Amino acid sequence: MGRVVSAGFGVAVLVAVVHAGSGGARTRITVWAQPTAAQLAAYGGAAYGGGVYASAGTLLVSNSTISNCMLSGGSGESAPYLGYPYGYLKNVAGSGGNASGGSVFVGANVTAAVVEFSTLSGNTVSGGNGGSYPFQAPNGSVIAEALDSKTPLSIKSSIVASVGAAADCAGLINSEGGNFDRNSTCTGFSVHGTVANALMPLAANADGTFSLRPRFGGAVIDAATDCTLLDQSASIEDQHGTLRPQGPACDLGAIEADYMFVSGFD
Repeated sequence: MGRVVSAGFGVAVLVAVVHAGSGGARTRITVWAQPTAAQLAAYGGAAYGGGVYASAGTLLVSNSTISNCMLSGGSGESAPYLGYPYGYLKNVAGSGGNASGGSVFVGANVTAAVVEFSTLSGNTVSGGNGGSYPFQAPNGSVIAEALDSKTPLSIKSSIVASVGAAADCAGLINSEGGNFDRNSTCTGFSVHGTVANALMPLAANADGTFSLRPRFGGAVIDAATDCTLLDQSASIEDQHGTLRPQGPACDLGAIEADYMFVSGFD
């Protein structure tokens, strides 16, 4: 649900366990007990990886758009009602679960992770609601709206941008040059700006893929430090098969702007 992993000629290679996380399983814990039976409340489970969840093996995302993903932490339960004379148990409503990695989440057991010339943006990510009785429990938090990695991840010539107030990135992110974020939360990223000024809305293309095209004159145009991938081979085509570069340098992200059509006249 709400998952778009779009790749044309540059298909994202996902050698890992991959699934969409829309709200984790809730964990039941004992919070108080009568002599005859334990009374239980449940915290909302955490949700990771709205588009891609990698838990093992290796991960390569190249020339790919991962956008429009929906990710929400699980809701916490309200406290049990014991009836007269006990009423509600106090202070035991379950907190909402956290959510992170709207486009991509990489677990600690992944042995190698790479993102290059890709666009991770435009997701809907929210923490779960806390239980409300007898007192309101905390809601869950959004840790990173676009990318979270618990193992060292190398990233180059890519766009990682939230559309909400949450951080773009979290975890062990190693920038290899020329990456864009919105709120300067991705360590080492050198290009910053608003999503509205950098990218057009998500749209379908004639080849059946979806993409977020760069806006003419935006910060991601001609912003790559070079046109090579992390294995040092040349990046010669974008997600659509458009040749790179179209200008004096390659554009960041999955789409190389064709200057005849970048303003939307196609």
